[in-house]
Amino acid sequence: MKPCTACPLHEHSNHNCMLPDQPARFNGLMIVGQNPGYTEDQEDRVFVGDSGQILNYLLAQAGIRRQDCLVTNACKCHSPKNREPKVDEIRACRKWLHKEIARWQPRCILALGGTAFFALTDSEKVMAHQGRRFHLHPAVPDYDPVVVPTLHPAALLREWGLWEWVLQDIKLAGRIAQSDT
Repeated sequence: MKPCTACPLHEHSNHNCMLPDQPARFNGLMIVGQNPGYTEDQEDRVFVGDSGQILNYLLAQAGIRRQDCLVTNACKCHSPKNREPKVDEIRACRKWLHKEIARWQPRCILALGGTAFFALTDSEKVMAHQGRRFHLHPAVPDYDPVVVPTLHPAALLREWGLWEWVLQDIKLAGRIAQSDT
């Protein structure tokens, strides 16, 4: 992936267009977050900060090995003051996300939080869609994985009581990724 200047986020990032964590042995599950946070931007790796530690814990609880998942973000660059990416920034980065989907062809995509869910489906309000399955919109040509939305692990830093709900979504995504249908 070569550096992108399609939106202003590249101006605030140490690492432009951060690449995903590629799996050792791909299990069919792609995990999509919002965009790199401060720690991720410093280390040039996705989900290595506090949210990444929570994600690792939840994946382990669900019996899913993170190193077998493709882990990426909807937006590839850090945003100023860790603000949520704007709609035009999400749409500008969508081409990179779609290239990753086309290349890896996951059976299931776990959308962590509203930004990822919007980037994948053009839908909003993750909490209203718990346990439901979606399709990509706009679509990736000739490929149609299942999208499962859940809360971003950062939400659990504020309200840990929601962890069981997120864990159920992760387990669902893992089952779908392992299924042949």
